[in-house]
Amino acid sequence: MKTYDFDRIVDRHGTNAVKYDALTDVFGRKELLPLWVADMDFATPDFILDALRRRLDHPVLGYTQLPDGYWPQIAAWIEARHGWRPDPAWMRFIPGIVKGIGMAVLALTRPGDKVVIQPPVYHPFRLVPEQMGRRVVCNPLRRTGDRYEMDFEQLEALLDDDCRLLLLSNPHNPAGIVWPEETLRRLAAICDRRGVVVVSDEIHCDMALYGHRHRPFASVSDAAAHCSVTFGAPTKTFNIAGVVSSYAIVPDEALRRRFFGWLEAGEFHEAPLLPAVATRAAFTPEGDAWRRQMLRYVEANVDFTDDFLRRYVPRIRAIRPEASFLVWLDCRELGLAHDALVDLFVARAGLALNDGEMFGPGGEGHMRLNVGLPRIRLAEALDLDVLAVVLADRHARVDDLRDDLHALLDLGGVFFLQLLQTRQLLGHLVDLRLGRLGFVLLALLHQAADLLGEHLALIAQAVGLLHGLAVLAIQLDHLVHEGELAVLKLFPDVFAHDVRRLADQIDINHDSSSFLPCGDSSPEIARQNKRSAPSAWDEVLRVATQIAIFMASLDG
Repeated sequence: MKTYDFDRIVDRHGTNAVKYDALTDVFGRKELLPLWVADMDFATPDFILDALRRRLDHPVLGYTQLPDGYWPQIAAWIEARHGWRPDPAWMRFIPGIVKGIGMAVLALTRPGDKVVIQPPVYHPFRLVPEQMGRRVVCNPLRRTGDRYEMDFEQLEALLDDDCRLLLLSNPHNPAGIVWPEETLRRLAAICDRRGVVVVSDEIHCDMALYGHRHRPFASVSDAAAHCSVTFGAPTKTFNIAGVVSSYAIVPDEALRRRFFGWLEAGEFHEAPLLPAVATRAAFTPEGDAWRRQMLRYVEANVDFTDDFLRRYVPRIRAIRPEASFLVWLDCRELGLAHDALVDLFVARAGLALNDGEMFGPGGEGHMRLNVGLPRIRLAEALDLDVLAVVLADRHARVDDLRDDLHALLDLGGVFFLQLLQTRQLLGHLVDLRLGRLGFVLLALLHQAADLLGEHLALIAQAVGLLHGLAVLAIQLDHLVHEGELAVLKLFPDVFAHDVRRLADQIDINHDSSSFLPCGDSSPEIARQNKRSAPSAWDEVLRVATQIAIFMASLDG
């Protein structure tokens, strides 16, 4: 069996790839590591590219029809992997899953009808019906720990005569859930009883991980078959999203007449030339061998991400997906508001991720990470995550302490002025010969003012120190997100250790387990380091000198 190289780095810049070439439009800067758009950075399988090339060798690209055996081939592929063989008569071409959702909305609902979604969920589920004049209503998923479940009680209360569609993400995007069969059965029973059509997006169905098995919604019961429209495609699995090739499956005859009749009226079911070629090349034994190797690589990337975050950034938790190459990151323990969280990843870490809020209620405080890329690039992204979190912590804590000292300095200054004013007043009283008491009070106030002045000077020095440390942190931050990553790559352990030791010189409480993966973190060793460590300023100067020497070597 052929072995495929998923470690190969493919440069996609300048190919009009949304993931890379739209960075500036979406994030305001192009120097980002893109881990957002849900396509993979692995090379499209060679047997698919070869099939496309062979067809393009023919000098005529005229009108075409789907080849004989096209639908039976797809049906056999589904049966072999998911235990359900749809009748080819139930199947039609659609030009993409999101477009298919829009077509289902137009064909099966009227303006003002309600469409149910289950957030947090793939954002076009909300955007498409809303932009088509339908009312979107939410049946939010319930979360227990790292597990999401459907809230059937809320769904039963939500459904009324205006509800026409429910959009189901199966497997779920962004949380990577492979829905249990019993969950799908219960959903089907409710929706069929209430006359609600379930549009099941199953584009990730061939990417189940860790032994999980995908269950096509239409296959779980007669009720599901009666009320369902299923969408599928090879495009996610084989990284051919640019060759738009999707299909619809509708087992129920009456529902099929409604939806397929609408498609055929506008000739939306007519497939272009190349999608059929790519699909037939993908749904083969060779395609399955490639798919299995790709999934093992993605599983290893998920494991790598989860292990890395658990060890070095425990306040960011990976919700391990049961399907797909998308990892749902729970960042709520960072305690950051939405804009600050996005800034952490974009401005500080130099990473482009999808923010959780776009997926609707329940997505707050989360980010979606694409791990469908060579592991060396994934490791680079996670290293930047660590440094960004560390620097953000340092910024926040230094800024907080600096603000407190500034406030104390301001308060002391006001008190000092009041002392001076009181001393002046008592001087006037002495001038008026109000007795020995005035002289005593005046002397005491002189002493108090002098003592306070000394304390204020110390506070001012502390503020200056924190200013200096904040400047260093900002310089380190700029060093990272302006592209000088060679520092981390050439001296990762030394650099990380310096940052940790520098932080330890500041009297700021922190959990050492939350920071860089270098150095010893046991309490006893930390105390030893504290006793033997140089002063904060010595450490600042040493780190700054090291960076300056390295930058000079780059210039040379």
